[in-house]
Amino acid sequence: MSVPVFEVQDVTFHYHRVTALDGLSLAIERGKRVALLGANGSGKSTLLRILDGLAFPVKGSVLFDGEPLTEDRLQDLEFGFQFHRRVGLVFQFLTKWLLARCSFAGPNRRSAVRLAKCWTS
Repeated sequence: MSVPVFEVQDVTFHYHRVTALDGLSLAIERGKRVALLGANGSGKSTLLRILDGLAFPVKGSVLFDGEPLTEDRLQDLEFGFQFHRRVGLVFQFLTKWLLARCSFAGPNRRSAVRLAKCWTS
């Protein structure tokens, strides 16, 4: 049996006093597709941020290819480089980035064309 790409073990994460994840465990096998489904505020984005190394659990552990995924581990240049070559997160709302880069101004055809030209430049 191969090592899972991600293994999450008893992970808990809080935003101040609000618990976003509480004792979550799961394994994501290499080559498998996974869908995260749930209501608003159920912890989907929090889990993705943890899997991308943007947040870290207050309890539990996360392994990437059998290696601990921690703040200290990501500070190691070689590990961090190899990790971020293979794992990335595309945020749902790119509006601020697009506004800063492209001066996108409204949901009409002309704006969409201007956005497409900016995006590919």
